[in-house]
Amino acid sequence: RGQPVFLALLSDWIKTAPISLQQFQEDLVKNTGQAISAEVTPAQIAYFEKTLINHIHQFLGTSELAVTYLAVAWRRTTPEILSCLTGQPLADCQKIVNLFKEKWGNSFIKIKPNNVVLLHDEMARLLNEYFWQDNRHAYEDSLQRLVKYYDDQLLVNTATLSEADREAYTLELIGYAFQADFANGLVRFTDEFDLAMEDGRYDYSESLLQEAERA
Repeated sequence: RGQPVFLALLSDWIKTAPISLQQFQEDLVKNTGQAISAEVTPAQIAYFEKTLINHIHQFLGTSELAVTYLAVAWRRTTPEILSCLTGQPLADCQKIVNLFKEKWGNSFIKIKPNNVVLLHDEMARLLNEYFWQDNRHAYEDSLQRLVKYYDDQLLVNTATLSEADREAYTLELIGYAFQADFANGLVRFTDEFDLAMEDGRYDYSESLLQEAERA
């Protein structure tokens, strides 16, 4: 596809691949029932993506496996959030975030201010489709912990936050809450939307509506 995320993953795969390219092509034809031609089919793309993610996952080190959690905390991941999701000490998570930046900062990791890292959208899609889809209980548990982290840490004392930060964190929280428990997310959205409309914060109200539509 020529996309940085695929090029980076393919590069890692080539370095450690347990099978030859010829063997992979034979497996692709066998598993999809479709011959290889100039026109790649959706089934062949899906098989390639799943095989790629499964292989890379097998060869990641313990610290590198934490990258899967960036697909859960897709709005922002900091060492503190990573520590919340993985249960690892904060100091270790800082080292892991630094590793992400050094190893994948030019491919599928986006480096943001304030020690925030994000996955590129395509990598998040791959992990959600081919990793977390097979680990739904762990995914849902991680979402619940993420919601609790926002409640207990980021939004516990809103008086110390700027209005922009409070709104940003609240939007992120509502988005995660919708994923973790739709009914709870709806209650949070309704309460926040009503307050925003009463205060005349119409741009923020529009952002809240977009969050609800995404859910």
